[in-house]
Amino acid sequence: GFIYSRSGNPTRTVLETCLASLEDGKYALVYSSGLGATTAAVGLLSAGDHIICGDDVYGGTNRHFSSCCKKIGIDATFIDLVQLNNLNKAIKPNTK
Repeated sequence: GFIYSRSGNPTRTVLETCLASLEDGKYALVYSSGLGATTAAVGLLSAGDHIICGDDVYGGTNRHFSSCCKKIGIDATFIDLVQLNNLNKAIKPNTK
């Protein structure tokens, strides 16, 4: 059963199951906020990794990448994604 919403709830479970099915995946994860999803994704990175982010991203995400990630050795580059060639220019060997 569902005891505590943070560890699972029926609505979220249905959405995760549907998304996994749509993407031919075994699992999918959903989060209650974008920053929650961002924090989970950053948790997959290691010191020395590099990420690329659009320069018009939500302010909380910008601060998370600029401050928190920097403290743990993850480098973030913010680019204007209106010009897609900026993406190729920003890629480094350690970009994840």
